[in-house]
Amino acid sequence: WVGITRLHSGTPFHRHPLGQRTVGLTESADFLHWTRAVEVLWGEPDNQTYSMQIFRCGDIYLGLLMIIRLAEDRVHCELTWSPDALKWERIDPGTPLIANASTRGDYDWGCVYAASNPIVSQDNIRIYYGGSNDLHGGWRAGALCLATLRPDGWAGYGTGRCRTGRNRHYNPAGVPQQAKADGGRSAGVGAGNSYRCRGQGTGNG
Repeated sequence: WVGITRLHSGTPFHRHPLGQRTVGLTESADFLHWTRAVEVLWGEPDNQTYSMQIFRCGDIYLGLLMIIRLAEDRVHCELTWSPDALKWERIDPGTPLIANASTRGDYDWGCVYAASNPIVSQDNIRIYYGGSNDLHGGWRAGALCLATLRPDGWAGYGTGRCRTGRNRHYNPAGVPQQAKADGGRSAGVGAGNSYRCRGQGTGNG
């Protein structure tokens, strides 16, 4: 068994006297006794690894990594991979797999938190996630959201621009409200269409 948790290390900062957030890994043979967690992934002091959900994909592990951008107090989701769950690499650091909305107050403008496991079918890959409409450190409304990828659409390599996906927003009645396209340079995260479904709720940062 493998467990992913949060650790702290490095220079203390205003929110955490133990240092910046990092990703830790612990293991167990019986689900009762666990090893001491060790660091397996970390970001930069201003763009910290907030949390990560991992799952097997073929012969490797993939991770949905939440990055908190301290200067903005916002959180987005990136893609990571590992051959063994111990050595992790970010596919394209700084390029979101699930990006924040560009309009403040939209349901995932502030934070994006991916659920534990994507749902894979013959037609698509469904990633449920929690979105919030304001900053990480304050009161905000929460939403249950959905992003989709084409089958086996986790990543792609090429030259020039690499499209990272198209997002379509739906209101609760299912009527399309807007569509947008996102792109990034060089090799990196590649996706087919991704759709996000709006929900309602409230929460505290």
